Amino acid sequence: MNALSLRLVTASIIASAAAPPVVAQIRLPTWTAPAPPLPAPAGQVIRVATVDELFQAAKDVRPGGTILLADGHYMMPRYLDLHTDAVTLRSESGRRDRVVLDGSNSRHGELVGITSANDVTIADLTIQNIKWNGFKINSNRGVQRFRIYNCVIHNIWQRGVKAVGVPKERRDEMRPRNCRIEYCLFYNDRPKRFSDDETDTPKTFRGNYIGGIDAMFATGWAICDNVFVGIRGRTGEARGAIFIWRDSIDCVIERNVIVDCDTGICLGNSSLGAELKVHCTRCIVRNNFVTRTPETGILADYTKDCTIAHNTIHDPGSRLGRLIRLVHDNDGLLVANNLLSGPPVRQDKVKGRIRMRGNIARRDLGHLFADVDQGDLHLVVRAEKIVDAGVPVDAVSRDFDRTARDRKPDIGADEWQDKERSERAIATSKYLRNRSDVPKEPAKKPPVRKEPSWVDAMRAVHARFRGDPGSFAHFGDSITDSRAFWSGLPYARRNASPEMQSAFELVNGYMKKQCWDQKGPEFGNQGGRTVRWADRHIDQWLKELNPEVALIMFGSNDLGRLSLEEYTAKTRNVVQKCLDNGTVVILSTIPPRHRRLEQSAQFAEAVRKIA
Repeated sequence: MNALSLRLVTASIIASAAAPPVVAQIRLPTWTAPAPPLPAPAGQVIRVATVDELFQAAKDVRPGGTILLADGHYMMPRYLDLHTDAVTLRSESGRRDRVVLDGSNSRHGELVGITSANDVTIADLTIQNIKWNGFKINSNRGVQRFRIYNCVIHNIWQRGVKAVGVPKERRDEMRPRNCRIEYCLFYNDRPKRFSDDETDTPKTFRGNYIGGIDAMFATGWAICDNVFVGIRGRTGEARGAIFIWRDSIDCVIERNVIVDCDTGICLGNSSLGAELKVHCTRCIVRNNFVTRTPETGILADYTKDCTIAHNTIHDPGSRLGRLIRLVHDNDGLLVANNLLSGPPVRQDKVKGRIRMRGNIARRDLGHLFADVDQGDLHLVVRAEKIVDAGVPVDAVSRDFDRTARDRKPDIGADEWQDKERSERAIATSKYLRNRSDVPKEPAKKPPVRKEPSWVDAMRAVHARFRGDPGSFAHFGDSITDSRAFWSGLPYARRNASPEMQSAFELVNGYMKKQCWDQKGPEFGNQGGRTVRWADRHIDQWLKELNPEVALIMFGSNDLGRLSLEEYTAKTRNVVQKCLDNGTVVILSTIPPRHRRLEQSAQFAEAVRKIA
């Protein structure tokens, strides 16, 4: 997540006078991965810096155009509607905490809507303070393939994202298809109060009509990599952080983190009505972390052929014992390999054929997890009855961190990582086969592998390292700061050979995901810089980043500015400080430079000698 969620944010929550006073802390997770940046906008671009300009741009933008919002706090006087195909609304900076659409003074109850438009994207911004719906998807007027990406949804008092029903006579045509909600942060500072929403009264919903995502007739949706914190009703009976229902089909809900919400993920509810036979069909809930959801963790209620698999749920003090709850008819449901820290799967008035496979429930497994306070349910202890104890599930080939599962998967959302390999990421099978400490199939004459000469030296360096495994730094100039070489591979790989793909999986499996995007001077890389800059700042970088491995590549700008002697001395000093820190160094030579080929070769040779 970016700056808003990487900060530890605390806010007092005081329950309303109708309930006993409660004081708690909202703590936004600081450990989740950031959203990959979107590509540069194409087509028409309209830049806006005021509320009036924003409303005018929504009228003027052409299909395929982009509205770029300057950093600022936009006090919205009324509802903003996007009604043009393939439009993107996003912050120009890409920093979602720097553009805030605030509904505190709005005369309407909804903040941003999409109407009669397909392929709309809303990204990299914050919406907050509205009494009803934050993002209103007007499905009843035709909305397909929208995308909400890397947004913050804050203090929305009915639904953060609401997709309404569609007319019965045009249902197959108009149901919202292939929509995506990704890398968003949903959080409220406190439980809902009656004063937040005049329609939520003691006679209607008792202050509990509130949730995160609520979608009807959703078809082919992906709800992935989001974080939900503190979505709570007045009396602790809020609707789901994620709630899909009313004939939703083929949706995937995965890699979400839900912390301190009343209810986690809901496939349907008990309000089916006479018109429908089922709420959700062929929907998949997999690889989610759910922590302290006292009403329900994951619910299946009137479903058909759905899957709830490889989720980790921690709520040992659950007041209702509903970490996973199955209610009414759930024919064809598969509940498999879920790890429950608390009561076991609960079944109420169930009907239909339900398959239960490989689920584990124990009273309190909190000691196995990285940080239950922040909802980080990665395994940090190897438990024999969890590791390699699951059954294969075709619909779940990877874990929470997108690392591959084998035919003996671990129970829960996270595959255990041997600390010697890494604490978070799984190495590729090829890597495991090459490890000397992993038993191998007997062979007549195994080939002798001669390790490169640098291995022993770097092992000695690595023995001094005291930081986080998988941390990687890029120290360099514009070549390092840009998306050159491997930097773009997490987002797209085309025409990769099997060897390249295997190498990428090895690196991506071990390295912390946020390191791919650590670009800019605060991370030790910036265009136009020389090794003099690195020499001045290397102590600060090592203190703040403390990388396990560092790539160092300066020289293109040093040609003509530094003598060969100064370049060599300062590069050697930067390298030595990394080694003294216990940081393994990857030292790169520079590419040839036009009209400076001979000097480029001399600088490259100097780097080789240092290596």
